[in-house]
Amino acid sequence: MKRRMKHQWSHQWRILSILACCMAFALVLSGNSATAGKGGGKGGPPPSGDTLAPGEVLNLDFSVVTGTTVTLTWTRAADDDYDCDSGPASSYDVRYMIDTPLDESNWADATPLTGEPDPDTPCDGGDPPLFLLEKPYPILGLLPLTNYHFAIKASDEAGNASPISADLSVFTLDDGWSIEVVDAKGNNPVLAFDPEDGNPSIAYREGGSEKFAHFDGFLQDWVITDLGTSSGGHDLAYLSAGTPAMSYRIKAAKKKDGQKVVYALWNGTNFDAPETVAVGAEALVTSLAFDASGNASIVWTEDTSQGEDLMFATRDASGWNTPEVIDGEVFMRAPDLAYDSSGNATVAYEAKLSDGSDEIRFAVRSGSTWGAPVTVDSAPSPDGLRYPSLAYDGAGQPAIAYHYGDAAGPPFIGNQVRLAVRDASGWPESPEVITTRDDGSSSISLAFDGLGNPYVGFAAVYSGDCSENGVEVAFNDGSGWTFDLVTELAFCPNGVSLALDPDERPSVAIKDTAGGVLKFAWKNQ
Repeated sequence: MKRRMKHQWSHQWRILSILACCMAFALVLSGNSATAGKGGGKGGPPPSGDTLAPGEVLNLDFSVVTGTTVTLTWTRAADDDYDCDSGPASSYDVRYMIDTPLDESNWADATPLTGEPDPDTPCDGGDPPLFLLEKPYPILGLLPLTNYHFAIKASDEAGNASPISADLSVFTLDDGWSIEVVDAKGNNPVLAFDPEDGNPSIAYREGGSEKFAHFDGFLQDWVITDLGTSSGGHDLAYLSAGTPAMSYRIKAAKKKDGQKVVYALWNGTNFDAPETVAVGAEALVTSLAFDASGNASIVWTEDTSQGEDLMFATRDASGWNTPEVIDGEVFMRAPDLAYDSSGNATVAYEAKLSDGSDEIRFAVRSGSTWGAPVTVDSAPSPDGLRYPSLAYDGAGQPAIAYHYGDAAGPPFIGNQVRLAVRDASGWPESPEVITTRDDGSSSISLAFDGLGNPYVGFAAVYSGDCSENGVEVAFNDGSGWTFDLVTELAFCPNGVSLALDPDERPSVAIKDTAGGVLKFAWKNQ
């Protein structure tokens, strides 16, 4: 399968899309009294003796640039000069040259592009009329780190071409990864993208406090909110309207009560005071998800005299419902919660059994009842299976990426990242081995793009003593796995969280163990 290329944005240039729109919409031109009411736009034969060409296309700019793509914008062209009443021009002609600005003298030598949008009604019909912005025009297959020059002409149905537009110079980005510091310290990052503004957010713990960092596209900087004292175990999820929520642990008021699992929802300026979901929970990790109706659900592990039970609670208009036991066999760890296409809650988790063996399990809640857990994979030693990450593929089937191997180390060489995808017949007997470079001590993240292609983020180790390491993203488009090195590290990282941005490009939040710095990395194309 080929990867679908969509209208993309780059982290460095997001603010430019706002500027481009403002420039275009600021152009107010009145109708030309000499030709007002003439007609002659698309939809009929060209007027006899039409010699008046469209005016020069204005405000040619770019809203997106990556390593291999540029998206152009410009103001719509009228059929006759800048006469709104003449209707739209008939066609656009966009051309480019490398390293050489375009003008009339070299227009014929420039490389023409294809697929330009059809000209749309140029003005909004107001008094005075306002020229509108044309549909964005993405250009794919460009070279990284290259200086492209673009220009455009518009033509009418009689073949009259406008003068050439102003030259636009665009330098494409490095076709690799960019990385920046989010906070001086930050443990166990969880990355998600705001569905409303498309910008990244990270939940993490620093200095005993729970924190939330969101990239502000206007300020072009990270804005950090402190939620107060926390014991960690956090997760981050968004409602469809762009409202973030977090689940995490805090110490109960009485020491004998242990920990509380809490839930906090963003109110527009800050997080509300955390709501108590359960008391007495010794949860190493919580996992938060929303159902199709926007109701929050959380899974966590809870200490009992027999071990650690896997628990589930859901919230409705009346508050949090009574927690339910999903699995109570010995020790349950590292749950990951997701909803399937039928609206059922599902969870993948690690089960440590009394005989010393380890399992990755999967459970489904149909209606209000959890079904019996299913074993996805097993290992003979404790800690042999860790960090399951649950996601759904393009066919709506659950998939789990996880660690397999001797997590204790050293030597760390040989630890595997595995992927198990359920099909109509069930879970595979032999899950796929993606790599044997996993360090075994950092979380693994799985995501699928719109074509059902999987991405897996993990911490890689290149030496047996964990002195040479990196963060990698593995991707499979149906022709096999490819591996992208995000960054090299001096020590094994303490957290890797992957998510796809709104244009389905991978991004990663990382805790760099060297100094504990919290970083955010994004793919440039």
